[in-house]
Amino acid sequence: MKKRHVAGILYFSLVMLACSELRYIEAVANSKLKMPRAEPRRAPDDIESLPTNSKVFVVFPVSGKSRKNIIGRFGEPRGGGTRFHEGVDIEAPIGTPVYAVASGVVTSVKEGGNGGKQVWMEDRSRGHLYYYAHLNSQSVQQGQRVQAGTEVGKVGRTGNAQTPHLHFGVYEPGYQAIDPMPFMP
Repeated sequence: MKKRHVAGILYFSLVMLACSELRYIEAVANSKLKMPRAEPRRAPDDIESLPTNSKVFVVFPVSGKSRKNIIGRFGEPRGGGTRFHEGVDIEAPIGTPVYAVASGVVTSVKEGGNGGKQVWMEDRSRGHLYYYAHLNSQSVQQGQRVQAGTEVGKVGRTGNAQTPHLHFGVYEPGYQAIDPMPFMP
């Protein structure tokens, strides 16, 4: 009798846990919970329709790589659908140089969280912030002015990265993520 009672309590507990998880997922889907961003905004697919200050980057962010090395796309679901990928992942070996895609100022060089070793850069001419994450090392300092093509770090696997890659994100003021692909050379 005791074994059945314990098994029943265990079963009931698991059912209740599953229901609460489903309610949480449903609440997120229905935007009942305050999430940082319900869905990221995409940049226009037609690069010609972009404002004149938002042209294609001068350099690709990872040395010797191109669009065909992108393994994670903008807007893909993450965290079981509770959030969306706010950039692109570019596969490369650890230690591959990572470049500034435009001229600007380094606003932050830090380490921690999902992004591991990170560099944030502001491009005032386009009104964008660039986010370089999962770096093995950082080659710049906060406040440093950089030109397009300046090395900002090396590809790594820090933070929540499972494989060596650069997570590269483009943000508008207010940290609104936009799709980096239309800007990629």
